[in-house]
Amino acid sequence: MATQRDADFRLEFEDWERAAIEYWARKAPESSQQEELRAELVQKLVVLKTDHRPGIRHPKAYIRTALANEAKAWLKKLNVTKRILSLDPRNSEDVPGEPAQALFREPGRDEGDFGLAFQQFWEDLSPTLQRFLSVLEQKNWKLSAAARALRIHRNTAALWLKKVREYAVKHGLGD
Repeated sequence: MATQRDADFRLEFEDWERAAIEYWARKAPESSQQEELRAELVQKLVVLKTDHRPGIRHPKAYIRTALANEAKAWLKKLNVTKRILSLDPRNSEDVPGEPAQALFREPGRDEGDFGLAFQQFWEDLSPTLQRFLSVLEQKNWKLSAAARALRIHRNTAALWLKKVREYAVKHGLGD
């Protein structure tokens, strides 16, 4: 049963508000993500329309900017979750540079003892880089996931990976 309060709380969206929501929702790459972004923007619009802040001279511009900022933040968050470094050479177009799995190549039959070279390589690494490689392997060679697990910046993880590559080349394990 609807009460008088429910009847008073009906929000009517104007055409320009619906158009702004649709414009930003179309920016999401997949239809399910478009629906999710559309729902987020409708929720934001409801909050903006029910929360009357004093001092807003141009409410239409305020609402349009707030919806744009909300959509941009949502899309940025979506892109951040996609920006996981793929170490599979077939999927390395996301991040420039060579994939980290190329760090270790299969030794040739005439190259001597790979195990000894790897042991020397491992002992030459600092404990920090050893832990980094262990976590990187646990996270399926995803650099961003390893960085989150180690609570370091992604660029720091990329720098550490570069150092590991240098050590690998030094020990004859990489190209």
